Amino acid sequence: MADTHRQRFIKALRREPVEGHVPQFELVFFLTMEAFGKVHPSHRFYEQWNQMSYEEQKLQIEDMADIYIKTAQRYNRDAIFVHPNPGGLEETKWLLETIREKTGDEYYIMMHGDTTVGIPDGESMMDFTVKMFEDPDSIHLLKKAPQSLPPQAANRLKTVFCRGVYLAENTSQAPSVRLVRRSVQGVRAGDCKKPVKKPLQGFLTV
Repeated sequence: MADTHRQRFIKALRREPVEGHVPQFELVFFLTMEAFGKVHPSHRFYEQWNQMSYEEQKLQIEDMADIYIKTAQRYNRDAIFVHPNPGGLEETKWLLETIREKTGDEYYIMMHGDTTVGIPDGESMMDFTVKMFEDPDSIHLLKKAPQSLPPQAANRLKTVFCRGVYLAENTSQAPSVRLVRRSVQGVRAGDCKKPVKKPLQGFLTV
């Protein structure tokens, strides 16, 4: 029996041999209007989400799930990178569950997981550098501040089907692998029974 996209992606993370198409995913595919005639979930505005009826929310969740699934199917993705919107825990859980219900175990489902201080831009680089030298404790406090959510989120999401957390270390929201690893400790979903000796930079499988 041929491997599922999820199994192929896990093999790639473990640096195991994979036959055929190179396992791949995309951080975000914004051209959904052009491809499917649908606005990408990240471009939708849900300020009045809580005023919607359950049925309307359900339709929105299913429509967003379908966009992620259609993108993976059309472009031969092995993983689905989910950008929850709205980003509350319940809505995120609902979206992840819906994607998995519609696809089974076919795709490796993953999310963003930044939790630390961002890399400063050109305007703030000098001030940031001076602060690191003169007041390093303030940087450590700033680094620890976002940790209030990840452990809670991890405990809530461990019952659903998010298999991995992506750590975008070169972005303006650069994370700490150590902090995220601590946050999701004990949330492994069975995909990583074999230890990864040299995991690819940027990934933490759970």
